[in-house]
Amino acid sequence: MTIWLPELAEQRPIYKAIVSAMSRDIAEGRLGPGERLPPQRELAYQLGVTVGTVTRAYTEAERQGLVVGEVGRGTFVKQSRRDAPFDTVRRRSSDPEAVPSESFIDLSSNWPPEPPMAEEIGATIREVTSEGNLGKRLQYRFDLIGGRDQRQAIAGHLRAEGLDTRWQELVLTNGAQHAIFMALLATTRPDDIVLCEELTFFAVKSAARSLSLRLRGVAMDEWGLQPDALDAACRATQAKALYCIPTLQNPTNRIMPIERRREIAEICRRHEVMIVEDGIYSFLLDEPPCPFAQLAPEHSIYISSLSKSVAPSLRVGYMRAPERLLDALTLAMRSTTHCANSFAHDIGQRLIESGIAARSAKAMREEARYRQEVARRYFPDAERPVGGTPLHLWLELPSPWRSGSFVHAAYRAGVGVADAEVFAIGREEVPHAVRICLAAAPTREGLQSALGRLAALVPLGPEVGPGLPLM
Repeated sequence: MTIWLPELAEQRPIYKAIVSAMSRDIAEGRLGPGERLPPQRELAYQLGVTVGTVTRAYTEAERQGLVVGEVGRGTFVKQSRRDAPFDTVRRRSSDPEAVPSESFIDLSSNWPPEPPMAEEIGATIREVTSEGNLGKRLQYRFDLIGGRDQRQAIAGHLRAEGLDTRWQELVLTNGAQHAIFMALLATTRPDDIVLCEELTFFAVKSAARSLSLRLRGVAMDEWGLQPDALDAACRATQAKALYCIPTLQNPTNRIMPIERRREIAEICRRHEVMIVEDGIYSFLLDEPPCPFAQLAPEHSIYISSLSKSVAPSLRVGYMRAPERLLDALTLAMRSTTHCANSFAHDIGQRLIESGIAARSAKAMREEARYRQEVARRYFPDAERPVGGTPLHLWLELPSPWRSGSFVHAAYRAGVGVADAEVFAIGREEVPHAVRICLAAAPTREGLQSALGRLAALVPLGPEVGPGLPLM
């Protein structure tokens, strides 16, 4: 049971103040999905109000969809779609027999295509394991954040992403999500506020909840974060960090121009806000824009990995950070996985130095271009970034479609897509849109089949979609 005591505003009647506090604490992460609220009698005693007042508040909160009451168990915070994994629509289906068939194609998760250099990667792994010092490679490493040779290889690799850095500023991690968690752990404390785009990468929400951080969404326009909105949020919240994806933003695919980046960097420098920049999609541009770590090196952390460009299962991630944060990041490493996976990073180093990593990234870009061209044939009016080729499509739905009903109808048609709700921060209204992960289809033929089914749904409308037979 959650020990929750709401901070009540000067609002009458009191039961509405309780509901307002509950809504705010859910939006800011103090109350997470599935958490049990205090018994009504206990909360009434703590607040000095009648049990009837708390009962009325819980009833109103349930009417608003904030909580759900279970007889004999208590009252629990309801899990919303924006807190749920992408595949929850399958478990939510009202049809108990609605399970994916063999023809189901899941485009909800932003997986890259199968590694185009798989044979070369395999040969590299065999090469590393055949060397005489394998036993030493399989031991713990004293250099928890990566060896010098490994970090020097990453420093060279990062120049292709527009970042010129010294190896001493690099920290090796077990994937980019591990790096995000470490960056937040090293730069914040529980109950701190972290700013982010109003639609953001789902895993950041999970990391913030695990670290007891409060996420606040910042308004966006066609170029990404709005500087005025960010400045106002910094002044109002005293936030400690900003997480953002300025290059091919997930889920909207927007690319922030250099002038906007300079504005954002100056705002964060003025308010002493650490920028945690996710550069995981930078390799999809032939000439990536200048990262924040180049514009404001003392106020930014740059994160990326080989997961999208080479192979996800290697878990070769890395970050560039100001040297003053290296001690805190080393502690974060020790408290999460003890050390970076040195064996995986040995392989990553060899892939970079042999040129396989660069050739793989180029092949991924070419595959992304092909799949975007396929998507253009089915959705010619969908928004596309200038100068970049993303791995997914952000499709804003025509009226009267709502994102939730479209996700359900797509599922019935045998295609999984991601609801805009799962990317939303707080309880603000979100666009009726879905993210379609073009690279997740295992074959080009499968992609065309899935996009054809989705395109056929759009003109039908929600009153027809749910009646479609499951493929």
